[in-house]
Amino acid sequence: MEFASEGFDLDALAAADDRSKADDNVVYEIGGGASELKSSTPSPPLETNNTTSNNKDNNPKELSVEDKKNNDAMNEADEYKNQGNEAFKEQNWLEAIDMYTAAIKAAPGMKGLELLKLRQDWRDKERVRARLALQKQEEEERRNKKKKNEEVGKETNSSNDNITNDNEEEPPETTTKATQQQQQTDGADEPIQFQPPPHKHGEKVAIYHCNRSAAHIHLERYKEAVQDCDVALLWHPTYVKALVRRSKAYESLEQYDLALADAQKALQLDTSPTNRHQYQTTIKRLEKLEQERMDTLKEETMDKLKDLGNSILGNFGLSMNNFKSVQDPNTGSYSISFDQNASK
Repeated sequence: MEFASEGFDLDALAAADDRSKADDNVVYEIGGGASELKSSTPSPPLETNNTTSNNKDNNPKELSVEDKKNNDAMNEADEYKNQGNEAFKEQNWLEAIDMYTAAIKAAPGMKGLELLKLRQDWRDKERVRARLALQKQEEEERRNKKKKNEEVGKETNSSNDNITNDNEEEPPETTTKATQQQQQTDGADEPIQFQPPPHKHGEKVAIYHCNRSAAHIHLERYKEAVQDCDVALLWHPTYVKALVRRSKAYESLEQYDLALADAQKALQLDTSPTNRHQYQTTIKRLEKLEQERMDTLKEETMDKLKDLGNSILGNFGLSMNNFKSVQDPNTGSYSISFDQNASK
């Protein structure tokens, strides 16, 4: 999947390098360009010679011990990342992976594997919750059905005694509607997707993971690339490069439906006319691949069903060949006919 060059846009990096002299928050990325991250907390004031009558202390604000420790750790992480970028430019994929891994380890805060475990735990709990909710719904439906049968029995008895009331509302239907409304209300406040915990350096760490995924792709380690992009997108949900690289990895794994979903989201987020044209081309190709996959899956399923049918009908001297299905071109529905003389 060729969304964009996997190499470096050196002009973009050079331009970003000039800006980095004034701002340490510029992060260079592989795949072209550089990201300028806005800190979630105000940067400490720079030392200046300007004075004001209201400023009692001209010294810069002192950082806490914890802040200094975090800054040192991020500086170390960025240095590893830069070494990874150099190795990537030299197409030394293994060394690049090692350097990006070192950057990930050096960065303070929750690690990617911990985040993925949290997400898996959340998914497991959601599956249990959904199963219990389904059981509750089925039990409620059985109770309503039983109650309705009892009400029908009462109405029959009342009719025989000529004491029916035509204007009386039907309790079972009212109860069913109330139950449906309650079920909708019960699920209204439930989270629909995993929400990762906040990470002060989440966007920078997302870049480390996304860069490492690009190196994995060059080594055809597509599952590892997907995992890295998962982490990057959990901490930076609108990170287009992570979507593009995960889409490419999914396509290589022949998971065309997932690749298509990522390409479509990238198209929604990226406003670059050139990139959008590439996404549209990729989406058309993925749609075709996904349709071919579904057609193949349908044929394989029908063949298995046919084999199962033959194994059962064989006991009666019949086969699936005795049954012919014809689709109505107007309605799309099928009609099935039986042919006793069809070859087995």
